[in-house]
Amino acid sequence: MAMEGHFESHAHGAPLVLFGWPDQEAAKVKYAISIPKASSLILKHDLDAPLAGLDTVAKADWPPVAIIFWSFRIMVGLGFLMLSSPLPAYSPDCAIGLYDWRPLHLLAVVMGPAGFVAVIAGG
Repeated sequence: MAMEGHFESHAHGAPLVLFGWPDQEAAKVKYAISIPKASSLILKHDLDAPLAGLDTVAKADWPPVAIIFWSFRIMVGLGFLMLSSPLPAYSPDCAIGLYDWRPLHLLAVVMGPAGFVAVIAGG
């Protein structure tokens, strides 16, 4: 619930909050950019599936929502970066030689610890 930014329960489909600023005191995600009902589709395979929110848990038992919310997004973002890091190898600039193209080498060095950081952020 904290990872998805769901402070309130959704009886008829929960949005997938992509970005926003979780405000634990106000119990809402401010400036949220979300996709309607996508969270229910991803988690329950049904657009109208109900999802419980943090309002079903005593406020004293809530985790630090902002830390969990953003660490999950860091993990997912690094995963997408790792997935897309080989794409520059298909660039016409790489035609000079894959083994001699310095930007690709730098990208590989920078992305080296990304898997470790993603596991730590998401764990």
